[in-house]
Amino acid sequence: MSLPNILFSGSVKNVRGEKGQSPYVFEFSDRYSIFDWGGMPDELDGKGKSLAYMAWMFFDILGDSARWR
Repeated sequence: MSLPNILFSGSVKNVRGEKGQSPYVFEFSDRYSIFDWGGMPDELDGKGKSLAYMAWMFFDILGDSARWR
């Protein structure tokens, strides 16, 4: 399975998909930036995996209105 095209490439993540069509895919990386100055020269091991897990958790919780009412 191939990944969709990159729609937006930021300093720490990419957004993939087809414009105007759901779903979009967030591609998190171990890169980091400070105050939006752009990517720093080194990476933080496991940062992308942690961000992906946090995003899944928030989408899971917020997607179930019974959990936040």
